[in-house]
Amino acid sequence: MIPSLDMVRGSLQVLTLQHGEGLQIQHLFGVFPNTPHTTLRAQVNILARKGEVEKVGTKGLRYTGKPTLSSQAPAREKAWRLIRIQRPGWTVADIACVTHGSANNIARFVEFLLREGYVAQVGRKGTAPCYRTTAKGVQERFAPQPVEQIYDEFLTEKKAAAKLVLHMLTRDLDNEVNRGLVANQLSVLNARFCTQDENTTTQTMEETDGEN
Repeated sequence: MIPSLDMVRGSLQVLTLQHGEGLQIQHLFGVFPNTPHTTLRAQVNILARKGEVEKVGTKGLRYTGKPTLSSQAPAREKAWRLIRIQRPGWTVADIACVTHGSANNIARFVEFLLREGYVAQVGRKGTAPCYRTTAKGVQERFAPQPVEQIYDEFLTEKKAAAKLVLHMLTRDLDNEVNRGLVANQLSVLNARFCTQDENTTTQTMEETDGEN
């Protein structure tokens, strides 16, 4: 079975905690021994392009935990191209008018640029703040992108599943301590996904025998 990107992501999270700076792609191969190495490398490269995985040295890697860029990234690129060439004194409304973007989204983007030093405030036009692009901003060809946390309601369960797979494949399951580690992760998954009464089947059989 080819693991999903979420499975690879979860495994890298656990492996990073376990191996730290010593994590290598070979550790991931051990978690998914039946998956072609080229497939796993491709998935790691996808996560790297999303900013979730970074290289450490020549052979190492690390899961950074950084989420992917939001859907606003293309709109920010468009706004940024305009901001870089504006004369001092432009406003959020000016950028929104030319790019036909959301004024609220552009305002949040400009606030981020201001905090990071890519733009500076130079007064007001009425009640609207006016800005200029700083030297740092002029040198930045591509739009700076704020990292935005993306909520995942199943993150706890995904981490538990990744740890479960790792324990099952790498630990001696005859050892009581290791079996306890497996049971801990199973309890997390059971609490979320298993709502059926364990005695339902037995009770049903008993009731059927009584009827007969």
